[in-house]
Parts: sequence; C-alpha cells; structure tokens
Amino acid sequence: MSRRAIFLLPLLIVPLIIGGIVAGLTFALPQLGALTPATSTLQTASGSTGTVTTTRNEAQTQPTLQPNQTAAFDAEDQTLTQLFRDRSPAVVAIRIQGNAPDQSQSPFDLPEPDESPAPGESPLPEPEFNFEAQGSGFLLDAQGHIVTNNHVVEGATVIEVSFTNGLVVEASEVVTDPDSDLAVIKVDTLPEGVQPLPLGDSGQVLVGQRAIAIGNPFGLQTTLTVGVVSARGRTVQNRQAVGGGSYSIADVIQTDAAINPGNSGGPLFNSRGEVIGVNTAIRSEGGTFEGVGFAVPSNTVKKVSTALIANGKYEHPYLGIGFDPNQVTAIVAKELDLPITNGVFVRSVVEGGPADQAGIQANDEDSEIVNGDAYLVKSDIIVMINDRKVITSEDIIDYLATDTEVGQTVTLTILRDGQEQKVEVKLGARPRN
Repeated sequence: MSRRAIFLLPLLIVPLIIGGIVAGLTFALPQLGALTPATSTLQTASGSTGTVTTTRNEAQTQPTLQPNQTAAFDAEDQTLTQLFRDRSPAVVAIRIQGNAPDQSQSPFDLPEPDESPAPGESPLPEPEFNFEAQGSGFLLDAQGHIVTNNHVVEGATVIEVSFTNGLVVEASEVVTDPDSDLAVIKVDTLPEGVQPLPLGDSGQVLVGQRAIAIGNPFGLQTTLTVGVVSARGRTVQNRQAVGGGSYSIADVIQTDAAINPGNSGGPLFNSRGEVIGVNTAIRSEGGTFEGVGFAVPSNTVKKVSTALIANGKYEHPYLGIGFDPNQVTAIVAKELDLPITNGVFVRSVVEGGPADQAGIQANDEDSEIVNGDAYLVKSDIIVMINDRKVITSEDIIDYLATDTEVGQTVTLTILRDGQEQKVEVKLGARPRN
C-alpha cells in the first residue's frame, strides 16, 4: 500500500542531530604534490602524429565551453546571485516554543534523546515547553508584518524572529488563517535598510517558469534552491469541513524547487524577484522532499494578509456543498444518457447553508454503476459556476477562492431530472468550527 502523503513542513530541532549533520559535512582533501607533466599523442588532419607535453594546471585552464556558449548560463547565474543578495535580507528564520499535544503526530518529529539522570544525579527539571520548532517567513511591509504559515506558529507561546544580519527579536502580534495555512506576525524592530518583499501576480505564473525558494531547511539559515513551476491550480486538503469532507487550499502552485522541513512559510520567487507563493507542503512517501512541493499562491497571500492585518480574520466564500469525486465525462454521459459531457455531482448539502437556501439538491442513496464507479444520478450536477465551465470540483473550489467574496451572488448552472437550469446562490462565510 502506498504511503504517499501531503506533509506540512514544520521542523523540530534537536541540537544533537544538527551537530551530527554539521559533522557529516567535513570533507577530506587529498594532499597536492608537484605538478606532473602529462603527454598525449595527437593526430593531425593529414594523419601524422606528434607528442604534446602539458602540465595539469595548463590543461585545467582550458575552458570547457567558449564564452559565446555560456552566455545564457552566465545570465541566469547573475540573476540568481543578484536575487539572493537583494531578497534574502527580508527572509527570516522563525523559532517557536510552545505546548501542543498533537506535536508528537508531526511527520517530521525527531526522536528525543534519553535524558534520564545518571545514578546519583538529581532529576532533570521539567521543560517549560513540550516542543520547539523552526520555520521561515518574509517581511511584508515597513511596519514589521511578516508572513509565514499557520502551521509554523500554531500552538506557539514564544516566537523568535532572526534576520540575516544577526538581529533576533520576539514577535509581538500573531494573527492566523488556518484555512489558507497563512499567518501574519509582527516585530517592532527591523534591521536598518531591509526592504519588504514585493508580491507578484500568481495569476500570471506559467508552468515552466523559474521558481526560486529561499528559506531555512533543517535549520540551515538562508538557503536558496532553484527549480521550475511544475503545475498550477492544485488543491491541497486542509481541515475537516462541516458536514463531512474537507476544505482545501485552492490554486496552489506546484514546484520542483527543493523545499524541506524548515522551509515552511518562506517565499517562492519568480526570476524578477517577486514572491509568487508561500512554501507550505510537500508530497512525499518518506517525509522529505521528493520533487513535488506546494506553495500558497501570492494572490491568496495578498487577500488574506490584508484582511488579517486590518480585521484579524479572513472570511472564505462558502457554498455549503460536498462534491462527489466521480465527475461527468463523455463516457459516463453516454452510459447514463445525460445531455451534458462535463460536471460534478452534488454529494451533500449543508443544512441551512447557502446552497441549501438556494434549493440545491443532493441524493446519495440512488446511484448507477459505470465501469465500477457509483454515480449519484438523482443528485444535482453542477455544470458551470457563472461563466466558468466545471470539469472537476477543483474548478469550483478555485473559482470561489480566486474570483468571489462573501456576500456575492453566483449563478450555478445545474442539471436536474435531465434539464438544465440556473440557480442563484448568495455566498456565505465558511464556518470556523
């Protein structure tokens, strides 16, 4: 059975383990002796041969590629080094201490060392906190607001923020939005000259573009990794939803830039140095990076952080619908004799929610089997939301997150009893419990 999972990325730090990592980075270098001449036999175009004597240092000075062949590589090197110099001072390391009973369930927990007293010694004092962790974040504005992940600071009693110049300050304010896995913390002192990071337009991000992460993986402060945007529009499941199922973070950016425990809350940049996402999770079978990382898109960061700073909360648009995982396809439509070839079945409707008040219907008792899968033929099928065609439930989730707000009325085009009809639904605010 596959053990693949989506993992959030807080990092518990155990000094002994980090010490072992540092020790493991020691390299043995061979002793260099005198340079030894090297001879080689060359064959000319005419077929004659001759012997050429060179020294090793002469051979090594020969460029592998000519300058005109390395221009593109040199340009990217310059872009990355300049981006790191300009942006890394605003990327912070976040160290937290707190008491959270569920920390033992973290996929990144490290084994605690045996701290039993030796015979004749006094027992060790009880620790003030039951967990310590590290993450990343970045400066959002000149007022000292810093963006990070909710799961980085969740359960924290003490939050220390470290800048690259060595300044360490304690956060004075914390506001969070668990549903987007975002948090904003505030510090009262900033290093001289540090500049907030600009947020880009994640709606303009294209698959294949450069993706650059700066953060603190495994507590290694200010680490840069490079990859590409691997996919757009992913959904990452978050907390359990009212009435069953789960809520999801929408329009997530997928990248192969290496992100590991400790990168959580750090920025994902484009080549222009704009933040296009906040690194939040990986998909992994072993709990460490395997080439698939996820970042909350910057457009979500803009909306959520603005609301958190102004109001202390962010209200997510809410329909109150649970979707069946089996969607309509051309094959399914033919087998069920449906006049449509796309759409998602409504599995459940939250009583008293916006969809329920608008008359959306669900029936999970009657179904028909197509190719081994059960389809809820008596439930409403959502074909469109406003002018957005619905292929999967992710289309609805993304549209609600990126194009709507609480109190807005949306039009659902549905199929009921073989007939299309339009239903207007006034969006509510997602329940917090």
